[in-house]
Amino acid sequence: MPFKPANPNHRVLYRCRCGASVGTHPNGHPLGTLADEPLREARKEVHRRFDKLWTMRGGDYQSARRQAYRALRMAMSLSEARCHIGQFTVAQCEQAVALLETGVVQALMKAERRRRQRHPH
Repeated sequence: MPFKPANPNHRVLYRCRCGASVGTHPNGHPLGTLADEPLREARKEVHRRFDKLWTMRGGDYQSARRQAYRALRMAMSLSEARCHIGQFTVAQCEQAVALLETGVVQALMKAERRRRQRHPH
């Protein structure tokens, strides 16, 4: 059932009677799948770490975000369609956090940047 916050600057939130919820994009499409409190917290933790990879780079944030997701996708062996934090399970969130903590995703991003510098097109 949609829940419209009192503050018009906030987006619509879909909430189930069980307590699971999902926010929406400005156009009303869900940001991911319904999530209970533990899953919401796990996804927030992944975003807290993952978003630093592309927000701190400056420049074209769309390109930086795509590169970060590509590296995460490679590290987790997921398809492009399946690699979206809003669709992750708790186990996938834990895997992503471990890959980010150990620098695996960052190393894949650096390798991709070096490859592009050597072979621009």
